[in-house]
Amino acid sequence: MRNPTPNSHWRGLTMILGLLALTACGGLGGIMGQGGGATAPSTLHPPGSYAPNTPMYWMSMATTNSLMAGMGEQGGLGGLIMGKMTGPSRTMTLQAASQASGTNPEANHDIPAGLKMGPTLPLVTPRVESRGTTERPESTPWAKKEEKPKGRIKFYWGCSETVRPGQPRIVDISKMSAGEMGKVFVGRTGSAQNPPAPRPGWTYGDWPNEKNSQKVPDGASLVGDHFVHGTYLPHIKFSLGPGQDFLAQAKLTQSGTTAESVRLQWESIPGAIGYFAMAMGQEEKTGDMVIWSSSDVPEPGWGLLDYLPSGDVRRFIQERVVLPAGVTSCQVPQGIFKDSGGAYLQFIAWGEDFVAAKKPEWSLKARYKSTAAVMLGLAGSGASGGQKKGSGGGLLDIIKGIF
Repeated sequence: MRNPTPNSHWRGLTMILGLLALTACGGLGGIMGQGGGATAPSTLHPPGSYAPNTPMYWMSMATTNSLMAGMGEQGGLGGLIMGKMTGPSRTMTLQAASQASGTNPEANHDIPAGLKMGPTLPLVTPRVESRGTTERPESTPWAKKEEKPKGRIKFYWGCSETVRPGQPRIVDISKMSAGEMGKVFVGRTGSAQNPPAPRPGWTYGDWPNEKNSQKVPDGASLVGDHFVHGTYLPHIKFSLGPGQDFLAQAKLTQSGTTAESVRLQWESIPGAIGYFAMAMGQEEKTGDMVIWSSSDVPEPGWGLLDYLPSGDVRRFIQERVVLPAGVTSCQVPQGIFKDSGGAYLQFIAWGEDFVAAKKPEWSLKARYKSTAAVMLGLAGSGASGGQKKGSGGGLLDIIKGIF
């Protein structure tokens, strides 16, 4: 098997990323024939659990083993667009919000010693800056005729050695307007989660911030007693056990070439409740994009590559979209990426949400994910593998320009 240059893989991603940017959607399920999979937005809290104006505190913990930095903090398309080269890492985002007000809001999260980040992390309220007028650019990269999405997209799904009957499903995007694409590019997404965020009438604080943005060290642990307090927050005391710690790295291995069936294997991740993988590449002769997902039913999963509520993960397991925790391997069908030379694959594992509340004083949610990315069909590719310096500049410039 020949090994294409990294630049060819990046150019192959340009069309599909631009298409998703134009449609501003989270999935491709409409084209794949999956109707009604998107869930209606849900309220932040279950009815009757506590008042909607309850002070909220959220913790978001990600473990990343990827070619792309940022995948741990921002999943799916956004993480791919803004990414850079990296290896294994852990990230954490802390967010607090309350209707209590004050001229000098302050808050802190006292952390256990095992986190190895000092005794406390400051939750800083972002400064509000006046916004000036911003001139709109005369054109974006997609305004150029030669850079508008063209060609076809081929969709495959399911863990199997050979291509299943009825696949691929093909759509010719060159014959579709942006409006038509927006109607059909709809797939499964999780329930609305609505973490704390700046909004009128509320005081908000988060970490990392301009005051403290230290990296989560290797071997850091969340296990132990936590205490969140501040001028606009009640005392929020809770403990996290071993089952509420960072998820382990997602360690993927692969065997086989793109002309054959590529077998993916991963180590079981303690605490994970479900897994999902999707890959994409571009056929070098035809320019056709090829997309595959591990779902047993038609679903590419663009809307699933980030934090999901645990209830949604279990529902998607029942719908045969997400692989259950006991599964540790998956076959990419034979030959679907052979004319691409390789493909970019994203993998995600979700942990069990930790939810607590002291009604009506406060509510707490901790959520977990572990992600990885590999290049299929490239010699020596692994979840923390590298790529030649500068290989992604052209694609990243185009996509960042769109956003």
